[in-house]
Amino acid sequence: MDIEIQIALLGILGTLGGTILGWVLNSLSQKGKLHVYISSWKESFTYKKEGRKLPSYSIDQTQYYDYKLSIDLYNSSGETKIMRDASIIFANNKNVLFKSTPEDNDTKQISPVNIPAKSVINLNLYDEVWNYEASTFFIWKTNCVYFTYKDERNRTKRVPIKKEAYIDYFKNHK
Repeated sequence: MDIEIQIALLGILGTLGGTILGWVLNSLSQKGKLHVYISSWKESFTYKKEGRKLPSYSIDQTQYYDYKLSIDLYNSSGETKIMRDASIIFANNKNVLFKSTPEDNDTKQISPVNIPAKSVINLNLYDEVWNYEASTFFIWKTNCVYFTYKDERNRTKRVPIKKEAYIDYFKNHK
């Protein structure tokens, strides 16, 4: 082979190698996932007396249950990630007892959330259940609470929030 063909082949191989290396490096820089951190979980049991809500001290006295949840979402990817269908699940082991769809304190709704690449978003969520036709009854059977959402591939993700036998809540939180 003469030298001109060798130089041409070397140039083609170099271009092809550079293209493949560029594609691999770009793919690696886009990798990452959505990390969910529970910043705080606050809950309260209350009852209504003379138009005011007061803290309850027993299961029988409880008329309202509410929670406030603060979540930090960190996207370590080079691409925007999405979180949809967020909910709080109250369960007894693996049996779902109640599914709560929280609202965002700022927007008063929870809709799909886009998390930009390499950034952190904080969500402050809340919900309340009141004892109309024994609708708070689920809480006394609950022994674990977790946060669920669907990712960009429509896979359900689950993040534990709390493990506690709520039947003993008033004994343990005096």
